[in-house]
Amino acid sequence: MSRRQWFSRYGFWRWRHARRVARINDWCLFCCRRADRKHTRDIPEVPMNEPISALLFSQVRRRFACVILAVGVGACGSSGGDQHPVLLAGDNAGGASGQSSGGTSGGKATGAGAGGTNSGGGASGTGNGGSGAVGGTGGKGSSVALGYCPGETPQSGYAACATDADCSGSTPLCRNEPYSGAGLCGACYRPTVACTDDASCGSGVCAPYTNRCSCSPNLQECAAACTATSCATDEECANSGHCVSRSCTNGWTCQSGYRCNTAGASADRHGCEPVLCTSGYSCPTGYTCGAGGAASVDPHGCLVIHCSQPGGVACPTNSECVATSPGPGCEKRKCKTSSDCECGTCRSGFCGSRPGICLPQPPS
Repeated sequence: MSRRQWFSRYGFWRWRHARRVARINDWCLFCCRRADRKHTRDIPEVPMNEPISALLFSQVRRRFACVILAVGVGACGSSGGDQHPVLLAGDNAGGASGQSSGGTSGGKATGAGAGGTNSGGGASGTGNGGSGAVGGTGGKGSSVALGYCPGETPQSGYAACATDADCSGSTPLCRNEPYSGAGLCGACYRPTVACTDDASCGSGVCAPYTNRCSCSPNLQECAAACTATSCATDEECANSGHCVSRSCTNGWTCQSGYRCNTAGASADRHGCEPVLCTSGYSCPTGYTCGAGGAASVDPHGCLVIHCSQPGGVACPTNSECVATSPGPGCEKRKCKTSSDCECGTCRSGFCGSRPGICLPQPPS
């Protein structure tokens, strides 16, 4: 075969193969650039095989090349607007650190949960933060809802709590009220000059020891005699130099349901005695007049009617009537959660009108 005949037979096919390879490369590059603009994705470089000789480029190899092309186009990505890119190996780092984290939920009354905001870095992906659940205020450790009955308000300057688990740090104890009186004391105190009567004092009078951190009650100390303005509002300065209770015969007014009778056996320190229901006092609802009875629970001689009986006393908020309970028959309502109560907060298994407050350890 002459050279002219060889080129006329095989040269055309060699030229045609070269054109096909060039078109395939151009097509793949075009698809990859288009997808890159859409998804901003870094495509790992895939080396192409060297062109196969036209003499050996069989029909099977041409089909194999088409399969490779289809895989390449799929990796580059589609131009469809509703398709999601598939994570490649380079995306794993971004996906792992970009996982969203939801927020934390609050409790049951006033609090709100906070949304998560983690964002992930990596080759090409970022994670978005989740949104937190909205809830109410609950105890931090106990998860008990903290509520207040009508008329109750949060105590300013204190964190509310249901149990000690809701308190931490320098205020680990959940208590009903702030420390007061002896509860604020560490070491106790005794009078500098103790006494038992006025004669034991060189000057002045033997007066009650009023330090709230007294080591024992009823201690006395030597003090200056009283003046017209040094006594309490319900007291007056006597000629002896001592403050004494003001008498109803000397300007003190007895409260409703009481009358002034300084000689009465049941008179208080001001000389006021309760008016009995047999002498004109009207017993309140849920009570009946039973003056002189052993079961009297009222200074006016009124007997309580059991809550389970007709006309019986009405149990207060967060209490319930128990037929077997003595007296009025009302017992504090038991609870597991605050929703078991009429209002307020469930504390230590019983309903309270409000939460406790977090306090430090008492002074020692």
